[in-house]
Amino acid sequence: MESKLEKIIIEKLNSIEKDLAYIKQHMMEREDALSEEEFNAYIRSFDGENLVSLKDAKKQLGI
Repeated sequence: MESKLEKIIIEKLNSIEKDLAYIKQHMMEREDALSEEEFNAYIRSFDGENLVSLKDAKKQLGI
């Protein structure tokens, strides 16, 4: 039979396990996030001057 202390420890460990599962599912590594500068560069990459038509892309790839 589990003592009161063992029960408390098991409850705490179960709580930590749930928290870790949540973190794994909903959080990400800091290095995976874009800085504001990187994000702005990403948005600028969609400017019309940076886009290539499908026809030109095929031509460049030799397709």
